[in-house]
Amino acid sequence: LGWSGRFDLTFKHDFPVDERLYQPVDATVVELEAALNSIDSGYVAVVGPPGSGKSTTLTQVLRYRAHVRVVRYYAYVRGDTAQDRGESHAFLHALCLSLRSIAPPLRRRWDALPDTREELLEALASEFAVLSEDWRTTGTRTIILVDGLDHIEREQSPVRSLLNDLPHPTTIPKGVLVVLGTQEGGLDAAAPSL
Repeated sequence: LGWSGRFDLTFKHDFPVDERLYQPVDATVVELEAALNSIDSGYVAVVGPPGSGKSTTLTQVLRYRAHVRVVRYYAYVRGDTAQDRGESHAFLHALCLSLRSIAPPLRRRWDALPDTREELLEALASEFAVLSEDWRTTGTRTIILVDGLDHIEREQSPVRSLLNDLPHPTTIPKGVLVVLGTQEGGLDAAAPSL
């Protein structure tokens, strides 16, 4: 039926890190760990200049985080020429699909995701509710990494930027935390909603 795109991620969301060369920026790691340990919902942002190790630090810290579910969305991956990563629809689809795949087994859904942006926003709210309920029951938090935001406005030409559809902080329930990675000014387009 040609529906495989409704069940598959459009882009790979893995940021390559050469662990043999990786040197943590200790002050940033300590500050990030403290934020991740103390904040139960809403946003945490890692903001810094180009090449300062934001994406690498976020990837490494979250890769080895225990007792937490992690979903990654990279709006930019070095060497990947895809220009649609910054599109709202691609973001919402990937986020809903990824959240469904990590939901508690008895609450996992496998039906096709909706097609429209508005319906995907509703589906996202539903996934958030499932994960928040599980957090209240089991204490397992969900962290959503959205990295490379500064690349969207600078290098891509989205019809509707994912920055326009980042969840408002008041709609992110307890047990769900969104971690953003960007250069200075990368959140300017999202500032009204955040």
